[in-house]
Amino acid sequence: MIIDSHAHVSNRWYEPIESLLAQMEHTGVNSAVLVQLLGHYDNQYLIDCARHYPGQFASVALVDCRADGVHDLLESLAVQGVRGIRLRPTDQSPDADPLAIWKQAAELGLVVSCVGNEKTFLSPEFALVLNAVPTVKIVLEHLGGTSSAPLSDEELAQRRLVFGLARYPNVFMKVPGLGEIMPRKALDMPVGQVGSARQVPCWLTPWLSLGHRV
Repeated sequence: MIIDSHAHVSNRWYEPIESLLAQMEHTGVNSAVLVQLLGHYDNQYLIDCARHYPGQFASVALVDCRADGVHDLLESLAVQGVRGIRLRPTDQSPDADPLAIWKQAAELGLVVSCVGNEKTFLSPEFALVLNAVPTVKIVLEHLGGTSSAPLSDEELAQRRLVFGLARYPNVFMKVPGLGEIMPRKALDMPVGQVGSARQVPCWLTPWLSLGHRV
């Protein structure tokens, strides 16, 4: 089975689920994880898509971790079938416990799809999360940085430090889309440090719609 771990669909931005289904059929992809767009906190479309195509799609919601009622919202999303939430490495709750949102994700069995860059993945805030909440599964997006490959020696050194987070058994890594073509050496390092069993591929949307070919 082939699973795309990071696809975007929307009824307001990118393209609707029907476009993704056509791309998946064309390329032989069986299932996909629907990840909410940054800045879009209405997750209903993704929830509806996952319900309409049970077993084919899972949804990852975006929440404002500092908003009032976010804990009730997170519980409601889990009840509605959401499988994960998208957070930044430095996100903290406004509660007395700044890690409350991360701990709740762990309690609800939600995977955290974590979007950031080398600086935020290596920040003290994220180190606190990794050490204090070892039961939450965290998937670092875009090879633990931006979609572009590290080119300078300094960038490579920083990315290697991010790959070193593989020492935490609950940390996984997304390999960027084939449309975001990267030099081979950008993929060699994570295979060596993170291990292929803890890397998940993502490549489809929106690249095929922009004229790229797999």
